[in-house]
Amino acid sequence: MEREAVLVGIDVGTSKVVALIGEVSRDGRLTIMGHGTVPATGLKKGAIVNIDQTVRSIADAVERAERLSGWKIDRAFVGVGGPHVESLNSTGQVAVTAHHREVTRADIDRAIKVGLGYKMGPLELIDLVGLDTQVRLCEAFYPITLDPRAAAPPLLRRMVAAGLLGRKSGRGFFTYQGSAMFGA
Repeated sequence: MEREAVLVGIDVGTSKVVALIGEVSRDGRLTIMGHGTVPATGLKKGAIVNIDQTVRSIADAVERAERLSGWKIDRAFVGVGGPHVESLNSTGQVAVTAHHREVTRADIDRAIKVGLGYKMGPLELIDLVGLDTQVRLCEAFYPITLDPRAAAPPLLRRMVAAGLLGRKSGRGFFTYQGSAMFGA
């Protein structure tokens, strides 16, 4: 079989994480070369509750698939589902500047600005409004709506407790200096 491509898929579920490595032949047939299935840890109802445990589960599934296939994975299609996941079709594209690095807060803001045509990203906006103000807004709206999306995220609460209030304190999701606090 003459190989056209190698595809990698990772499914992150509440009960298990699965990694598959497959070869696609020139005639379009897919042959699974390696697979790894491990119990999912660090997730509850599809949402990540412990990032370190979740990363470990994904790494274990990938390692098993690599071992069986003889391939080393450097990119994959990843499926994550659940009631907390929403999508919006957009044609915007943003390059992550370095090949082997994690996506940063600035990358997220830039992607949303470009993809949706906004003047500022959500993290920059929360810094402008004030993280403490955002927490208070969430505390006011959640009891009215009972919508989990309206609840203050734990990260936001931890940042406020640490004194990271956004532009008014000079640091929030981003760091601000001098007149930059007021948009200069």
